[in-house]
Amino acid sequence: MFGNLNIEDKSEVENPEGFKSEISDELFEKFDEYRKELNFNGISYGLIHYRLKDKFPENAKDIILLRTPMDPEFLRLNPEYYESEGLLDKFDEIITRVYKLSDFLRENGFFSEVVDPLELEEEIKKCAEDSKTGRIGRNKAVIFKEGPAPKIFAIATSITNFPKVRADDFKWIVEYCLTCGKCNMHCPEKAFDHKGNLIEEKCTGYHEGCEICIEKCPFFSKDYSTIKRKYDLKIDKMTRKSIF
Repeated sequence: MFGNLNIEDKSEVENPEGFKSEISDELFEKFDEYRKELNFNGISYGLIHYRLKDKFPENAKDIILLRTPMDPEFLRLNPEYYESEGLLDKFDEIITRVYKLSDFLRENGFFSEVVDPLELEEEIKKCAEDSKTGRIGRNKAVIFKEGPAPKIFAIATSITNFPKVRADDFKWIVEYCLTCGKCNMHCPEKAFDHKGNLIEEKCTGYHEGCEICIEKCPFFSKDYSTIKRKYDLKIDKMTRKSIF
């Protein structure tokens, strides 16, 4: 569990045998209050896509995607360097909070399983995009309305009636990243190809904790709504010019 890190399962409650699949409005409110108490500043819900079903527990129907304030270095640094970079204790502390939230669901009769955020990182990111609540940026961070997430923590559950987002309001981020290119422009290792895709073998962020492309990314330093508003104005201006 959790890659090669020495972190064990922290569950204190067993999964119920006859688990439920729907959560009441009252219990959902308590769950949401509890996740705020645990300092998860971002949360969204999504279906586990059929292409990814074999990666998650058989009893899981939905996935809970959790975000919490954390060092941007977590975005790409290989977990084997967490301890030497002083990040292991912080990661362990976050994982403990995820298990507490999972145990809350188990106590209330739902199947709940913490998803390995390291081994299944790419699958979790795909779930985030499928949920229509975030979009993977050029520097590989998933961008949510509360900001980019260096890591997404997830819980797979039997609950099927969590609130879902229907419209995808994040498609614009793909075009924005293509026209921005600051992460590419400032990378000292030239770790992006001509299409702007990150070349992992060249990126020192995986073993030295380089954060330059993160520091230069507007989403890490500015408010999401501010960036979106300026982008919309830019597109509107370009559209008007093309008309006339």
